[in-house]
Amino acid sequence: MGDCKYWLDKYTESFKQHDKVMLGLKTEINGRLDNVLDQLNLRVSIEDVTLNFERLNDLLLVKFSQVEDTKESVRDIMAYQKYFYPLQM
Repeated sequence: MGDCKYWLDKYTESFKQHDKVMLGLKTEINGRLDNVLDQLNLRVSIEDVTLNFERLNDLLLVKFSQVEDTKESVRDIMAYQKYFYPLQM
């Protein structure tokens, strides 16, 4: 009977130690999982990238049309100065 009590106590003590280790591992894993979930929430979604590219496309379209308008107006000024300005003198 004493032998069984010794081994039962030994098993119970070992079980409690392993329980503490498992609880520590569980806490660490939960912390890492929360960290990973936070990082996933901060990532840029495909919808965000799509909307940003659409807005960028609209801005670039306006900008390039302004550049083309400026080029055309400079060409017109140069043509006026070359062909029509000497006639007025």
